[in-house]
Amino acid sequence: MSETEKVLARIREDRAVKAGLSRDGTETPETEKVLERIKARKSKESSTQLKGLATEAAEGLTLGLYGEISSALRAQKSGDPYAVEKAQYEIERQRFLQSGTALSQLGLPAEILASIPTGAGVFAGLGRAGIKSVAKRSAFEGGFYGGAQGDSFEERAQSAFIGASAGLALGKLVDVSSNAWVNRNKKTVDSADSFDGVPEQLEFDGMGADEYAVLKTAQEAKDDMVFTEVDNPAYRTKPLKDAQTVGEFYQGVKDAVRRFYNEKITGTSDALYNEVGPQVAFGYQRADQGAQFTTGAALDKFAKNLMPVIKKVSTNEKVHGALLDYGAGTMVKRAAGETFESYRNRSLDQLREELAEELSQSEFNNLKAYILWSEKKNMQANREIFGLLRPIEKTYLHSRVTKEIRQAKKQQLKDQGLDDAQIERLLVDDGFQARDRGRYLDPTDPSRPNPLDYDNILLADMQRNLQIEKMYQLKRVFGVDTKKVNEAAEFYGRPLTPMEFMDELEARLRDKGISQRGAQYSRERMVESMLSDRMAPHPVIQALSSLAYASTLAGPMSAILNLADAPLVGAKYGGPSARAAMKSVIQDLTPPVLKKPAQLDLERMGLNNQRFGEFTGAIEREMANPQGFLEKTAAAFRQGADMLMVGSGFAALDVVGKRGVMRGVLKSAADDAAEGSLAKNWSFYFDERELDLISKQLTKHGDDFTKYTGEGKELIEELMFAGLGQQQLISSAGRPAAWHRNPNLRPLWALRGFVVKQQALAMREVVGNLKAGKPEEAAKFLGRYAAYGAGGYAVINEGRQAIFGDGDVSANGLLRGYGDAWASLLTLNTLGLNDYQYGQIKQNGFLLTMADGLLPIALTRPLEIGKSVIDAIDRERPIQAPFVEASPLIKQTARFIRNVSPENSITRDLSDDFLVYRLDDED
Repeated sequence: MSETEKVLARIREDRAVKAGLSRDGTETPETEKVLERIKARKSKESSTQLKGLATEAAEGLTLGLYGEISSALRAQKSGDPYAVEKAQYEIERQRFLQSGTALSQLGLPAEILASIPTGAGVFAGLGRAGIKSVAKRSAFEGGFYGGAQGDSFEERAQSAFIGASAGLALGKLVDVSSNAWVNRNKKTVDSADSFDGVPEQLEFDGMGADEYAVLKTAQEAKDDMVFTEVDNPAYRTKPLKDAQTVGEFYQGVKDAVRRFYNEKITGTSDALYNEVGPQVAFGYQRADQGAQFTTGAALDKFAKNLMPVIKKVSTNEKVHGALLDYGAGTMVKRAAGETFESYRNRSLDQLREELAEELSQSEFNNLKAYILWSEKKNMQANREIFGLLRPIEKTYLHSRVTKEIRQAKKQQLKDQGLDDAQIERLLVDDGFQARDRGRYLDPTDPSRPNPLDYDNILLADMQRNLQIEKMYQLKRVFGVDTKKVNEAAEFYGRPLTPMEFMDELEARLRDKGISQRGAQYSRERMVESMLSDRMAPHPVIQALSSLAYASTLAGPMSAILNLADAPLVGAKYGGPSARAAMKSVIQDLTPPVLKKPAQLDLERMGLNNQRFGEFTGAIEREMANPQGFLEKTAAAFRQGADMLMVGSGFAALDVVGKRGVMRGVLKSAADDAAEGSLAKNWSFYFDERELDLISKQLTKHGDDFTKYTGEGKELIEELMFAGLGQQQLISSAGRPAAWHRNPNLRPLWALRGFVVKQQALAMREVVGNLKAGKPEEAAKFLGRYAAYGAGGYAVINEGRQAIFGDGDVSANGLLRGYGDAWASLLTLNTLGLNDYQYGQIKQNGFLLTMADGLLPIALTRPLEIGKSVIDAIDRERPIQAPFVEASPLIKQTARFIRNVSPENSITRDLSDDFLVYRLDDED
């Protein structure tokens, strides 16, 4: 039995014993004990619920002072500080109110009813004291209650105009409805002035008054933004099954089609644009791309050098075990009064000593560099996202048990009666859970961990850093106030979990003008997108997809088509932008022996880990952590596909095309800044302060990106990335919801990512302008797309055909390429007018060719290659046929030799023989 099987067996046996069953599932004498424990637990829960309801009634009876009174009495009895008892009281109270039980739903009515006699008595007492005016007495009582409960001035003013009991009820209702997840009437005596000066949570970073003033100005600019929401989103309308009239049926059909499009076809950010609003959509796109590029640029420094260490963690038990000890903070014992820096450095020294034989000095130095970077990222996240006012001073690396053990734990929790939502929250590692495992480096430790029970700790830590970077970027882009995060953490009495931070983001969207349902929809789509980063297709599907990509894209013809992205930028931003993009392409293709001006450094900007558009970088490929035969096979296919993509020139020309698009976007923005109209295209992405910084740099330096400095430079780079993301798939924000939910169905979207983005852009510019009553703007976009998008594609496509295809340039070929661009846009690359599909339409008809185009290449390409192998074995085709079929690089190189060679030359004849069949029969 393997170690993994032993672990699973132990888990199953442990679960059986805890359930009161024998190993074969029959009842044992333990069953009665289990039932008694369940009965006792339910009795305790019932008692706690009754106590919670009584507490709410006491709050009303004392006009909100019961917490202060009871906490003072408990402090006197226990000897603990009043603040500790008060915090515990608030935690217990909110736990009851948020428990969702029937009694917790009676909490508010109980408080209101209990407040009536006390309120009436105070009201009458004020009258006897000489305050005869009803308005004055109501204001006094409302102010007293508000002061006890921490209500705002506006809420107290409301209480002054209404009667005592109604004032209390209204104040409570306003307070409860003001924020769906944090009760903002809690007392904030200790934190109320925390943002009057330099906030406490920033002090340990050494932030002074000047820096804080900048931060405060930036926050105020975010607060001033007002979000707009679309009218009648599909999720608000009546489902088709509930239609009762012809009109409702017609509307239901339209909404069903709309929902299908937004969930199955268009990307997440574009679906948010269609269903919620532009600020939410483009803000999420900006945050997602910012996280990917920020993390990509950082991890790229470690990717190559750290890869040997990552592989040793997967293959060497001691390396993995020692890092588990370091990650749990148990490498060395911290001395009393020792600084964190000293403790961490001693831990690293001990780690080096333990792994002296396993890691070279160079490998350990690379490991140490990553550990220090990860430590810094976690400190930032703990403060900015999770609301921790002081850093956690312990060595830390995020660890995660294997998929099998996680599934076993889920089953255990299900057996205990927990639902899926509760299980997910319990199993989310928020980075603050105590590590209860023992020390691997101590063989005598009875709870010594088995490294095989854990995923590769470095890869798990990298994945967590990517996730928290996404949350940090969401916080930055949408302006989630650090003060609110701190208040939420103080409210819970602990740091927030990732899901609780997303709750606060949802509340922020509501504050900015998005409806409750719209904010909830936005949160669900964002969380879904982020969680999908941990999901991967089955290894067999991964291998077939890699084979399909390598056998379709890894050739010079596909590589050249990347250049068509450059003129396409003119469809959105006009002729000057397209010319700037093509100028950048020409500059990149100029021989290196000639002196050339500086170009955008995409590697420094973090775009290098998206080298192939549909492919990812070395670190992300290794995150699959291949262990079994199928996983290793899939990894080998990925590596082979990547090598072919590089060797065919696809990777290099992909960079050239991206640079061209970004230079075109920059040219457009510089022209807009010179005209004072920068907000026309970018007000949905940036707030007024950011637009002002961008405008000043562009006005001063134009599109000379070498002269930008400071924050303005960073914002302009974000602007260029945003423009690139409008027409290319460069982050997971551009993936549809169905792609995120269904990893094994992802081949259905293969080779469609770029056209999905282009179609979404066309829908916004055409359909959006028509709905807004601007038909002239829609017509302008169509004209620009016809000239620069379809026209540029036609010219470049015919050029690549002349070099690597049929060898001819003709008006008919240009016209067919022009139509191919439109057909691809309208059918999401399902149907085209290239030579192959045009022939298929003539032979098989339109519908059959369309259906054939819907089949994923991960299925069709391996079948085609397999058929050529069988034909070669049966001698129906020459022996070289499978190699020509499987490798565009071989096929297109042979065509190139034939096209450039003189007529009737030996090389031309050889290339024709190698290609096996006539060109007009090929795809």
